[in-house]
Amino acid sequence: MSLTDSTVIQLKLAQIEGEGSAPSACLTAMRVYHDLLLSMCDRLECIADTLPVPLNTAECQDVTQDLLPSMTASHHFEENRFFRDARLILNGGRALDDAIARLCEEHREDQFFAEEICEEMRSLITGGNQRNAEVTGYMLRGFFGQMRRHIAFERDFLYIPMTQKLVNL
Repeated sequence: MSLTDSTVIQLKLAQIEGEGSAPSACLTAMRVYHDLLLSMCDRLECIADTLPVPLNTAECQDVTQDLLPSMTASHHFEENRFFRDARLILNGGRALDDAIARLCEEHREDQFFAEEICEEMRSLITGGNQRNAEVTGYMLRGFFGQMRRHIAFERDFLYIPMTQKLVNL
């Protein structure tokens, strides 16, 4: 499943709605981004589960094309809007600032890891100097496991408390 036109439109609308409007629109946009990244994790897990059998090269190619743009858009939105709103709504002080700084650093690490994943996927598609299936599967699992934990932390530590605080206003 690649990014469809409707998904791209949803993402653009979420970003537009979330950038200059109420905090509730920001939360909606963040949920869309989280859902997109979790969908990417599911796709990578499906690929990892099928190794070493012959690859679905179309799906591998779609994932390679979708992964970095999806992550880049999500990380940009988080760092330029969602984290700002989290600071305003949660008023968490130093602990919140430290957590957000850590999440931003994880974004950089995730981007580098995603680039490696894309290189490996391209290698699998072309049949070039590819690693053995166990190494590739391990690499994919490390990435999507890390992404799922990152998203779970953001949801538990930021998204849910922000939602609860806005509901209680």
